[in-house]
Amino acid sequence: MICVDYRELNVTCVIDPFPTPFTKEILKGVAGHEIYSFTDGFFRYHQVWIAKEDQEKMNFTNEW
Repeated sequence: MICVDYRELNVTCVIDPFPTPFTKEILKGVAGHEIYSFTDGFFRYHQVWIAKEDQEKMNFTNEW
């Protein structure tokens, strides 16, 4: 098992002023409309963009 402590990194992250709404809120908003579309948010949920010059700081290795 590998454990990475990102607490210091989390402190520097900018809070999203427009968080994703709850599913119930989304469904209320689309109810009654004739056209629906789907956005695949599942595979992008835990992806965070990191500046090219900072990517090497996010790497970690172990002896196994």
